[in-house]
Parts: sequence; structure tokens; C-alpha cells
Amino acid sequence: MELDRKQLALGEIAGYIARRYVNRLNQDTVTVLLVCGSPGPISVHTPDVCYVGAGFELSGEAGLFSVPRESSFPRAEFRNALLQKPSVHWPTYLRILWSWSAVGPWEVPDNPRLAFASRQVLYKLYVIRQPTSADEPVEDDPSPRFLRILLPELERVLFGSTSRGSPK
Repeated sequence: MELDRKQLALGEIAGYIARRYVNRLNQDTVTVLLVCGSPGPISVHTPDVCYVGAGFELSGEAGLFSVPRESSFPRAEFRNALLQKPSVHWPTYLRILWSWSAVGPWEVPDNPRLAFASRQVLYKLYVIRQPTSADEPVEDDPSPRFLRILLPELERVLFGSTSRGSPK
């Protein structure tokens, strides 16, 4: 998938990968967006702000969500928001999980701008899914299951991490 130049400039994104994954067995679809750039801009442009600017409304507050992983990996922490775009015919819902990493562990500090200020590059990972209703709990969403598969490989590619989640 491609982001337009306006989105890249607005978020001051130096590089990105955007992909949609579909489970062939049940057609569950998950969209992944991984962006990188300078910590200042990458830390502040979050979905609970950007998507609201695009006409979505937050359904409740953005919460924290931990992705359970094998014991040899550190837990991955994500923000979790359910957004709704009102419509005359039917609403559209998006569940977005997002997190930041500079050296390996995925985390959601209270103040990402301050927490990552000393880093040269910051990665932000979005996992987006369109649930059928606002009542679907995050635990039933396929995104956490997908993340348990994606994160070890992503950390290996980005950070050269071993199975313990620390740099080689």
C-alpha cells in the first residue's frame, strides 16, 4: 500500500511500510503501517489525533494493551483505540493498536516525545482492523494473534534482536 506525499510530509515520515494481510481461512484482515523518522514528529502524530481529524470519533478513551508473547520475549505494549466514523447508512469502526520502538522493545510511554528524544530514529507501528461492531472486545480481535507472529520477525529485521529481544 502507498501513503500519499501529503501524509508523509505531515507526519515527517522518513520511511514506511504499509501492508494488508488477509487470513486465507477466515478472511480476517489486518493492516500494518510501520513508519520511521526523527523521534519528535514520529512520537506526536498518533491515531487518536490524526483519525479524529479525518472525521472519526473516539469510542471511549485510548487504553493500554499488552501483547502476550513467549516467555523469551519481552511483553509488547500498545495503545488501543476504537474509532467510529458516523454514517447515514451505517457507521464504520476501526480498532487501532500502536506502539513505538527505538531499540527493540515496543512500548507506550506517557510522554513519547520526551522518552525518545535522545534517539536518532524512532519506529511507530500501527495495526489496524475494521471490526463489525463497537462491542467486539480487543481480545477477540485477530490483531494481537497477528502481532505475536509479526513482532519477533520485525524485531529481528529492524534491530537484529535475538529470541530474548536484545540486540545481537
